[in-house]
Amino acid sequence: MELIKFCIIDFNKVIHVSYNWTWLANYNNETISIDENYKTVEKFADEFIK
Repeated sequence: MELIKFCIIDFNKVIHVSYNWTWLANYNNETISIDENYKTVEKFADEFIK
């Protein structure tokens, strides 16, 4: 299972990443996505609560 890191901002936006916050991440095949869809944010919030 791949670990996905995420940050929910004011229940309006979610940033979800495989990206590691290190300088090496600039050279790896990492992803970062910003989503402002309420349903998507809600799914991440549900996962956080679990």
